[in-house]
Amino acid sequence: MVTAFLGILESLGLVAFQTTNGSDSQIYIRINSVRRMEKATHTLHYRNRILEKVIEQHHLNVAMLDHVFTTEAPGQTDSERNRNYTTWFWNEIENFFFGIIPPEV
Repeated sequence: MVTAFLGILESLGLVAFQTTNGSDSQIYIRINSVRRMEKATHTLHYRNRILEKVIEQHHLNVAMLDHVFTTEAPGQTDSERNRNYTTWFWNEIENFFFGIIPPEV
């Protein structure tokens, strides 16, 4: 139903669309009129959840980088601090990739 409607709009030159199949099927729509797109985004309270998720992930990544590069490791000597920091750093990175976010972040 949706693809038929998009096909009609495409034949009128109003949009261009592409579909992808598979386990994560998606429809990509390109609206040929900037004015129509701006009107739609302002009047329909448009939300792009994919973009919101990307922004959220970006902020989390920046906070994580800030955390790992500003935390000081304990130790009496430079060598001991470096060794402690290196171990701590890689544990934090590994946990982050497993979805374990430190409370400080």
